[in-house]
Amino acid sequence: MSWDSTHAWWRALHDVAAEIENRRDGELPWRPEHAAVFGDPGGLIAALRYRWNLTVQAHGEELAGADGEACERELVDANQGVLQVLRASRPREPAAAPAFAAA
Repeated sequence: MSWDSTHAWWRALHDVAAEIENRRDGELPWRPEHAAVFGDPGGLIAALRYRWNLTVQAHGEELAGADGEACERELVDANQGVLQVLRASRPREPAAAPAFAAA
């Protein structure tokens, strides 16, 4: 990936994350022009997950420190919209059958 394409990728990811945080509706804002950067909605979800993981790693020492809970709250508050989108994108596991159904 060239510097220009890397810069475009990060700029697009930043713009999408900012839109998600402004809306905070849990919806992935997919547009046709995103396909040139992320491929498909799954690629955008993967990019958002990568960004979140980098954010957590960058705050690792703070999270492990005495004020770790406060740092965690700040990170979650600042990224609430992105976290909603990531939660909504997780594959759903089938509901377990009630215990009495096996009888």
